[in-house]
Amino acid sequence: MNFPTVSLVGLHGTANGSNTEADFRAAQIGMVEAVKLLTTHPPENIDGFRGVGVQFFLTRIYEDLRGRHPSPTEFVAWQSSPDSSMRRHYARGVRFFEIANEPNLSFEGLGSVWKDGAEFGQWYLAVQAGLRASFPDALFGFPGLSPGGELNLPDGNRRMDWQQFTAGAAQAMAGADWIGVHCYEVYNTTDRNAGGAWRVVRSKHPNAWLAITEFSSPGQTSQTQAKQYRAYYENLRSEPKLFGVFSFCSYGDSFQAESWREKNGTIRLIAAEVGRRKFGPPSTKPYVLLETPYSVRVDGIGAWLRDLAGNPRLYLRPDTRLTVYSQPFDLAGYPNRVLVNTNNETHVLRKRLVKDVSSAAIFRWPTESRVVTQLWGARPAYYKQWGLSGHEGIDIRAPIGAVVYAAYEGDVYDVAYRGNYGNQIRIQHTIEGRSVKTVYAHLQRIDVKLGQSVKAGDVIGLADSTGNSSASHLHFGVKSEGDEPAGYQGYSNPASWLGLGA
Repeated sequence: MNFPTVSLVGLHGTANGSNTEADFRAAQIGMVEAVKLLTTHPPENIDGFRGVGVQFFLTRIYEDLRGRHPSPTEFVAWQSSPDSSMRRHYARGVRFFEIANEPNLSFEGLGSVWKDGAEFGQWYLAVQAGLRASFPDALFGFPGLSPGGELNLPDGNRRMDWQQFTAGAAQAMAGADWIGVHCYEVYNTTDRNAGGAWRVVRSKHPNAWLAITEFSSPGQTSQTQAKQYRAYYENLRSEPKLFGVFSFCSYGDSFQAESWREKNGTIRLIAAEVGRRKFGPPSTKPYVLLETPYSVRVDGIGAWLRDLAGNPRLYLRPDTRLTVYSQPFDLAGYPNRVLVNTNNETHVLRKRLVKDVSSAAIFRWPTESRVVTQLWGARPAYYKQWGLSGHEGIDIRAPIGAVVYAAYEGDVYDVAYRGNYGNQIRIQHTIEGRSVKTVYAHLQRIDVKLGQSVKAGDVIGLADSTGNSSASHLHFGVKSEGDEPAGYQGYSNPASWLGLGA
C-alpha cells in the first residue's frame, strides 16, 4: 500500500455517524480529494463521497470507552467480528485506519483503560498486531491527540499534556505505519500546541508519515475562517511525508462554528474558498483531442474548472453548457479529467460531473445526481413476472439519505409504504392541459402530506432502498395521459421529460 505523494485536501466527518447529501455537495464544491470517516459512519457514505470524486478514504476506529475497559484482545475482537463496522469499511476499499481517538483525554480512555502515554503505547502496539492478522492490507495510524497542556474541564473530562503523553508513547509512534496529528487555531501555524502541532511530531519522528487527521479554526468569522482553511491546505501541500490534511468537520452539534455546512444543509463559505485553492503547476500526462468535440451540460450543483496547472479558474453553475474536446486523461492528483473550452481558454473538468441533458427538459431532475442506473424498458425477462414488458421507470443513483425533489408543481395524491416500491410519493400535475403523474419510490423518509401542493424543486423526501430494492436509489416513474405504451401498466418513458431524449 502506497502513501499519496502530496498532502490531500481532506474533509473529516463527525462522530454522530450521519453524513447526508449536503456533505457530498460540500465535498464537491471544495473539490475534496480525501475523506476521513469513523467506524460509526455507515459504509454507504463511502459510495456517496466517491460519487462526487473523492478518491482516498481514511477511517478512525472509534469506540466510546466511557465505562468500558477493553483489553487489546477484546478491542481487536470487536473490530474483527464478521459484521463489524471496520470490516464493512475495509470491504469497501478503505485501507488506512487510525486506532482510537485523542487517548490523552479521560473521556477517551485515560485513567480507565490506560494511565499515561506509556501504557497506551503498549495497548496500541498489541491492538495493531492483532488487527494485522484480520486486515493484512491495512496501514494503521497512531491517533491524533488533543493538543495543549494539562487540563481539567467542568464536564469531568481531563486532558494530559499531549507532549508528555507522546514522550511516553514514543516506541508505539515509531512502530505505527503512520502518525495522526490534531491541529487547532490553524491561523497560528507557529504555535506548537495549535496549528503547528504537527511540527512537534515531525521533529521527534523525522522519517514518519504523518496525517493531520483533524484541524479547525474556531472563533473566527465565516469569511476569515474560510481563508484560513484554504491557506492551511495550500501551505502544507508540499510538505514531505505529510499525506493528508483533514478539515474538521462535516457537521456536528458540538462543532457548529467549525463545519463546512449548517445543520439545515446550507453550505458555508469554507467549501467554495477551499475549491479556489492553488497548488502550482503539476505534471500532466499526454492527452488526445477528439475528432468531434461534443456539447455537455454541467451536472448536479455545478463544477470548478481548473487550468492546466491544476488551479481553479472558473465556477460553472448547474446546467451551464460547454464543449468537451479531449478524451479523459490524468492530471497529477486529479484523475479522469477532460479538456473543455470556455472563453477561448483551456480548462480541465472531471468527466463524470457532466451529462448531456437537453435544454428542452420539462421536469426538474428529482435528485442532484444525473446518473441513470437502469433505463425504462430494461430487463424485460425480469419484469415479466409482474406482467410488464420491461422496467416501468428509470432508476437514478441516489445514496442513502440523498435529497429527493418534486420534478414539477402539483398536488400530492398518495403517500404510502406499499409493495415493491416501499416508501413512495405520487404527485398529480397538469401540463399543457393534460394529466401527468410522477412516482418517487424506495424512499427512506417522506416529507410531504397527502393533498399538499408542491413546486418544482421542493424537497419531498430522502432516498433509500425500501421495498423490493437491492441498493439505495430513486425509482422515478411517469404516467402521462395520452402516452400509455402497451405492456407498462400505464407508465410512460420518463427520459424525454428529463431531457434525456427518447
